Amino acid sequence: MESFYERAKELADKCTTVKDNKVYSTLSKEFGISEEIASDRFKSFFQKGVRDYIIDKNTPSKEVMRDAIIRCDSQEELLKFLGIPKMWLKGIYDKYFNVSTFHKAKLKLTNEFDAIPYNPTIEDNLSILISQKLGDGSFEFYDNRSSLKIEHGYKQYDYLKFKINLLKKAFPTIPGLESIHKRVYNGYTSYSYRTNNIRNRYMEIIKNTPSEELLEMCTPFGILLWYLDDGSLTVSKSQGRINSKMKIAIYSKNMRDKSIEVFKTYGFDFYQDDDSIYLSSKLEIMKFLNSFVKPYIHLIPECMHYKCNLKI
Repeated sequence: MESFYERAKELADKCTTVKDNKVYSTLSKEFGISEEIASDRFKSFFQKGVRDYIIDKNTPSKEVMRDAIIRCDSQEELLKFLGIPKMWLKGIYDKYFNVSTFHKAKLKLTNEFDAIPYNPTIEDNLSILISQKLGDGSFEFYDNRSSLKIEHGYKQYDYLKFKINLLKKAFPTIPGLESIHKRVYNGYTSYSYRTNNIRNRYMEIIKNTPSEELLEMCTPFGILLWYLDDGSLTVSKSQGRINSKMKIAIYSKNMRDKSIEVFKTYGFDFYQDDDSIYLSSKLEIMKFLNSFVKPYIHLIPECMHYKCNLKI
C-alpha cells in the first residue's frame, strides 16, 4: 500500500486542471479520513494546498517560457513544445514579460541578449571569429560585405545561443537571438544563425589570412571555442584497462602539423592520425582541461559539459 504522501503526490501530479481535481475526496475515501484532514495533511507535506500545487507544477517557469518562445514560431507550436493545455498560458505573458500575446513576447525576447559574465580582450573578440573559421562556422564574403553562419542541432541549442551572445557582445550592431531559424529535415531539427553584414576589420583578417596563421593568433578563449566545436572526449574500457582520449578533428595535414606546433607553446605534446590531433594520457588530458576549459567553465552551457569533464 502506498503511503499517504506518495498517493497524494501521485494524484496531484496527474492533475492538469484545478477544477474538480478530487484529490482531497479521493484521499479521504482511500485512507478513511475526512476531506478536512486530508487537506491539512496535504498542506503540511507540500507547504501549499492542492490548488496551488497543481498551478505551480503545470505553469512553466519564466526561464522555460523564455526559451520556448524563442524556439517556437506560434502559440500552437509553443503549447505542443511545452506539452500543456492553453489554459496554463492565461496571464503568463503579462506576468513574465509585460505583454499580452505570444507574438509580442516573441518580438520582445528576440531583441534581448544575455549578458555574458566575461570581459574579453580585443584579441579574444577576433579569436571568437577565428574559432568559427576553424570550427563549425561558415563565412561568406561579397565585395565589401561579409557574414558568418552558425548551425547546431537541437541538443546544442543553448550552445548556439551562447555563441550569439558572445558575438553580440563583441559586435553590438549585429543581429541577436531574433535571427535564429529552426529547420526540420528528415526528422532532424537544427537551429541556424546568420550575422548578416559584419563591417569590421576582423573580417578582412579572417578572409585574407590562412588558417594556419589564424591559429597562431588565437587566444586561449578562442581555442576553447574551437575545442567545443570540433573536439571530443572519450573514455573506454578494454581488457580491464581504462583508456582516455581527447582529440580535435582536423582534416588538413598542414593544419595538424601547425596545431601540434602551436600547442607545444602551451606545454602540450599532441599526436596525430589521419583526421585529428589527440592526447591519450589521462594526466595530459586533465592538464588540457585545467588550462583551456576550467578558467571558463562558468560560461559554458550545460549541454556542452560532456566535453569538459573526464569521468573515469
